[in-house]
Amino acid sequence: MNRKRRDILPGRSGGHSGKISWFRLCGTEWLGTVSRQIESDLSGRKGNIMEKLWKRLEMQMVQSYEGMVKENSDVTVWNRAFETLAEIVEHGRKKYGDFAQELFILDGSTDFMFDLKVWLDDYMEFLEQEEEQEQLEKVCRKLLKLFAWEKVSPSDIRFRLASSMLSLNKKKEAGDFCERWYGEDENDPAAAAALIYAWIADRRYKDAQKVVDFWMDKEGGYTEENAEVFGAAAVLQNVFPGKGKDKVLEVKVSFSQGCDIYEENCAEPL
Repeated sequence: MNRKRRDILPGRSGGHSGKISWFRLCGTEWLGTVSRQIESDLSGRKGNIMEKLWKRLEMQMVQSYEGMVKENSDVTVWNRAFETLAEIVEHGRKKYGDFAQELFILDGSTDFMFDLKVWLDDYMEFLEQEEEQEQLEKVCRKLLKLFAWEKVSPSDIRFRLASSMLSLNKKKEAGDFCERWYGEDENDPAAAAALIYAWIADRRYKDAQKVVDFWMDKEGGYTEENAEVFGAAAVLQNVFPGKGKDKVLEVKVSFSQGCDIYEENCAEPL
């Protein structure tokens, strides 16, 4: 159910370009120097707790990308950086209950120097590639809990959460989660695709077909936005060539043609 994976080394962009996002473009020698400077600064600094936490996060983010450049990246470094990020939020809310209710607000508090959204995307993709599904599930749940997600949609995180649960064979739990999500917003293509995949995994083919039929009537053709639904419909056709066969076959053709144009947006089979 994983989406098509994009290169997590140089070439990706997202959010605001900041100091951390540039670390991926630099050589290992420079990264090592920066890492040592930050570590030295951190050990000798007597600032407040929040300042120390941000410094620690900066060092850990450098180390995570440093390992990626050296091609010996250790998931432990990434995990520790995420723990520090969560600690920053939790510590802030002990003082101010409404501290950083949204991820972009937290990022903006440092003038987007850390490019947190990009780093989190890279972290979750890294967990997917390393098949660290249990950790990915924990991270997704933590992110959904940490922030309100009222201004920015958490669809990508929810999709990854559903994917991780299916990878861990939590079919019933994944199905219930996706059904609640789709019930909240049936116009979200990511929610529709996730629910179709979850019901395919649980052999609820007729229920999955109903979602496909709804989207076929609603959309009428392939677009960049609904590529994931078309991909899920194509997978369903392979295992359930029943009542909606003609429609799904049409979807499969459209999806294949769309992949040539929108390769990054095409969903992969389970």
